Amino acid sequence: RITVNYFIMKYDWETGAIMNKHTAAEVKAADYRSESYSYNIRLYNNFQLVVPSLQGVVFYRMRYFLLSSFFMLLLTGAAFYFVFRLMKHQNIYAQARIAFTSNMTHELKTPVAVMEAALDAITRYQLTNDPEKLLQYINISKTELHRLNMMIEKVLNLDEVDSGEAKLRSELYDVQQGLEQVVRSMQLQHTAAGIHYHPSAEPCFLDGDPVHLTNVFYNLIDNALKYGGKDVQVDVRCHCTADNIVISVKDNGPGIAKIYQARIFERFFRVQDNVDVHNVKGSGLGLNYVKQIVEKHGGKIRVVSDLGKGTEFIIELPVYNEV
Repeated sequence: RITVNYFIMKYDWETGAIMNKHTAAEVKAADYRSESYSYNIRLYNNFQLVVPSLQGVVFYRMRYFLLSSFFMLLLTGAAFYFVFRLMKHQNIYAQARIAFTSNMTHELKTPVAVMEAALDAITRYQLTNDPEKLLQYINISKTELHRLNMMIEKVLNLDEVDSGEAKLRSELYDVQQGLEQVVRSMQLQHTAAGIHYHPSAEPCFLDGDPVHLTNVFYNLIDNALKYGGKDVQVDVRCHCTADNIVISVKDNGPGIAKIYQARIFERFFRVQDNVDVHNVKGSGLGLNYVKQIVEKHGGKIRVVSDLGKGTEFIIELPVYNEV
């Protein structure tokens, strides 16, 4: 019960000469050839069954084995690919964690060292007799303490957001009022920088958490000031559409290369001018936190930037609508 192409060789019974159109080379190259048989002595001929190829039959009868082997190899290859990809991602994540630990350690040590120096100066030089200098050193310590507290809050807030423990305490929130407060606070801290606020003519309300949204605005403006360079100018704008509140934070800094723009919202990721040196110290957590909070409010954030032409972060949040 084998269906296969074949032909019959016919030989002279006495001489063995081929009596039909086929050749000895065909017989030699065939996958199967039977013995020579003579079934009628009066014909004076021998006959031989020749099958040129059995590959089709072999593959057909092994089809289930071949298919299962192919899928097994495919699954094994896919497993190796995903394991290799997972190991690569874990290695990148581990390197990012190491970089984060190094940067965060530096960030935490700096305000502590400044406060230690200020307090040491107060006691060493007996500044209680010089109220003006005493107040100056106390203000320096308070500023550094506030900075230290903000860094700790940044880490804790991000951890709460990731674990799902950070529940938004939503209320009717005036975005423009919140932006104005943040801008004023940043202007007091950075008197040399130019921070310009361009509010909308109409109020912009949404249903959101004032604390987290204030942190979002602070992070974006703080990043613009840190990475914008010496003569940075920051423009903060806000306006409403029928469906969204659009907030823009734009600086005239060095900009962000296109290759980094898709990854700047990843945790621990920081744009590097040099592989080993960060020009500005930071944790790499701020933008990741900003993105998560914006998305928790049903909004989205994007970046528009070109090298040498500054950077603009644009947030779109759903406007408050009474039902």
